[in-house]
Amino acid sequence: MINQNRTKKYLLYAVGEIILVVIGILIALQINNWNENRKTDAEFRDKLILIKSELNQDIAFYQELKLLSEERINFFTSLYNKEYPDLDLTTTATKISKNFNPRKFGTGYSSIKSQSQLKKINNQELKNSLIKYYEETALNYNDLSEWHKEFVKDNIDIYILKNLQMDIQGKVKPELIIYEMEDKILPSILSFQVLIMKLFKEMAAVNITNAKKLNELIDQELKKA
Repeated sequence: MINQNRTKKYLLYAVGEIILVVIGILIALQINNWNENRKTDAEFRDKLILIKSELNQDIAFYQELKLLSEERINFFTSLYNKEYPDLDLTTTATKISKNFNPRKFGTGYSSIKSQSQLKKINNQELKNSLIKYYEETALNYNDLSEWHKEFVKDNIDIYILKNLQMDIQGKVKPELIIYEMEDKILPSILSFQVLIMKLFKEMAAVNITNAKKLNELIDQELKKA
């Protein structure tokens, strides 16, 4: 009888110990999951802040693109209209052969996408805007940039080598430019370049607006976190 009681108490004690161990394990797992979630949330927040920083850089980039496009439009238009006294004709060759380089966009966005963290964004407008900006808007700029670069290489650079003799500083004698303006090729190049620069200028203006709007949506998301 005494041995049975001892055995019963031992079993109850053992079961109690097991239950305590299991509860301890469950609590530890819960704390670990909570810490992991906090860490993931903090990393996600940092990536949103990185995207904001990159968007500000994009805005500065597009503002400069808009300004440079406007300057070239004015120069090409004035030259096309033969307003020679108002222009530095020596820079014509470098201006008509200049193109805008492609740009690397969205390190922060790429990180969020690669780690399947877009689902953490509950604001559907923000999610859609991010996807559209980085997978459409940014690609459109780079596509235009690459196309224009190839056009300049295949057409304008060849024309310059054949017709516009440059010195070691890349400058051309003004009288040579005036002479070439009597031909059809240089005016055609100017006219075409004006159209392309207008595309860049319009794209820059739209992308500045989109980047600013996206920044506002990210600010709203960060306030919730």
